[in-house]
Amino acid sequence: MEETLIVVVVSLLYSFLLAEIFYRLRFPRVIGQIVAGVLLGLPLFGWLFSETARHTVGFLAEIGTVFLMLFLGLEVSVRYLKSTRKEALLVAVFSAVIPFLLGYFLMAYLFHYFTPLIGVVVGACLALTAEGTTIKHLEELKAVTSRVGSIIIGAAIIDNVFEILLLSVVLVLHEHSVGSLLMLPVKVFIFIEVVLIFYFVLPKIISFIHKEHSRETTFSVVLIIGLLIATISKFLQVGTALGAFIAGMIIKNAEKDKNEEHDILATLKMFIFSLIVPFFFINVGLHIDFASIVHNFGLVLAITSIAFLGKIGGAILITPFTSLSLKQTHLIGWGMNSRGAVELVIAEFARLNNMIPIEVYSAIVFMALLTSLAFPIVLRLMVASDSHVLE
Repeated sequence: MEETLIVVVVSLLYSFLLAEIFYRLRFPRVIGQIVAGVLLGLPLFGWLFSETARHTVGFLAEIGTVFLMLFLGLEVSVRYLKSTRKEALLVAVFSAVIPFLLGYFLMAYLFHYFTPLIGVVVGACLALTAEGTTIKHLEELKAVTSRVGSIIIGAAIIDNVFEILLLSVVLVLHEHSVGSLLMLPVKVFIFIEVVLIFYFVLPKIISFIHKEHSRETTFSVVLIIGLLIATISKFLQVGTALGAFIAGMIIKNAEKDKNEEHDILATLKMFIFSLIVPFFFINVGLHIDFASIVHNFGLVLAITSIAFLGKIGGAILITPFTSLSLKQTHLIGWGMNSRGAVELVIAEFARLNNMIPIEVYSAIVFMALLTSLAFPIVLRLMVASDSHVLE
């Protein structure tokens, strides 16, 4: 208990200090939080960040992702998502398929220890987007409901489908069984049924709670419903992020009092961005192994380059099929390029089960860190040079 408390306090302290330093230097606070994770992962703090402590931070990071997606579901308008669904679908498909293929063939033709399994794992890690990281950056610039912001978010939500499929493929390859993959449609159907039940029942619950005139009770119900649906989605293996996002949209639909909705958003935002979300970014930094990166720099450079090329190039390729400008699809590509979530889960699972060598694992983690750091810098530079690029 004491060790856990010390880890939480030290993590929050370093996160706060470095976030403020980077903010004073005109960088997003989130970069400071990731750097805090890198520093806390150094041997200097080895006595503090044991395996148990790292699991604690990892758990808090997962909770951070859930709350981020719950917040987004509450904030994003369905109308915005509907108006950008064509562009979002194109972005999601192109920015997932192209990096996957590039990653697979990179491992097939450039590195001697290639196996189809390693190729699939690397391709899967390159194909995914960390919506939590991207959303935080958009939120800092109040760009969540902009056209480009809505497309990025819509594509990131669709990206959850790829997360489910790719996770399932990796699990099947590990277990050498198609049973779990064949059960996926059944699990998705059950999840849809659960969502429909909450959709029709929750308005009655919210209406009943309002009679008590208790904001604390309303906020508690929002958290409970969000975590409950996210837990069900995790149990059914359809993704906690997707479950939390849908929970937020259901709650938004059930909450008819706009003042109450505003209060919930304000309270939730303060709670998650000050206490929970920092662990999400600290966790990314903690996974860096600099010794392995230095010894296998060619592999690291290749995987990182393919990550940037696949996501940004994939988004740019949709330009002729939409009304978006080249500058906008370029920015969307950078938004889809952020990583640091599910691909780390896949990489960690693959490492623990000897599906990939340690040098490939370290390269994936470094790639996740670098892509997470790049988007907020590019976003601010592009918005500064063209204030209308998000519209």
